[in-house]
Amino acid sequence: MAAALADHAAAMSWDRALAMGWDHTNGHEPEVVHQSKERWHIVGGWTRVDAEGNPVLVNRVTYVVTRAEHPQGTASEGGRDAGWGIQCRFGTDCGNAAGSGETDIHHARSVALVENHINAYNERDWTQCVNLMVTPHCKIDVGLVQEWADRESLQAAFRDGPGHFVTELSARAVRGGENSVAVAVDGLLDGGDRGIKSVFFVTKKNGWASKPGRS
Repeated sequence: MAAALADHAAAMSWDRALAMGWDHTNGHEPEVVHQSKERWHIVGGWTRVDAEGNPVLVNRVTYVVTRAEHPQGTASEGGRDAGWGIQCRFGTDCGNAAGSGETDIHHARSVALVENHINAYNERDWTQCVNLMVTPHCKIDVGLVQEWADRESLQAAFRDGPGHFVTELSARAVRGGENSVAVAVDGLLDGGDRGIKSVFFVTKKNGWASKPGRS
């Protein structure tokens, strides 16, 4: 028990942050990337700075905020109450601000990776589709998290899925660092009125060729 308490105290200590010269923290204004009736994608974060205002540590986060139904709550249709909450968060490269890697080249590589993945999906090239992903892979839906442990099961999910086509595609990097970038995607399904608004979490693993999570 004593060891556990000591480990907890060390983890909660501010000594390491103070040793970096931390004086105060500046929050980043949250940016709403996507919004709908049941899900919002929001990017934010903070920067720790020293007494002179120089950055010593940055943190960038993408939040998936969803509206879920709770079995108990105020009176509502069906006896259920809908509420908003953070369902998932993707953190990108917490580190020294000068070396955080928030660069155009990392962003461009990540955007190209997502575009190639979606193009492979549209061409029904399931092998290439999965080759651009890393497993385990997670998909975040409202009130639901799906996970595929290996490439075989992920490829089967694409092959046996609904088989939509993503048209009028646009993708942009909304947050990122040297080793990970969040890419926002907008498009239409099958050229119709139904839109797709997703965020892919792209990581650097043996080169820029992987996505462990998406919403």
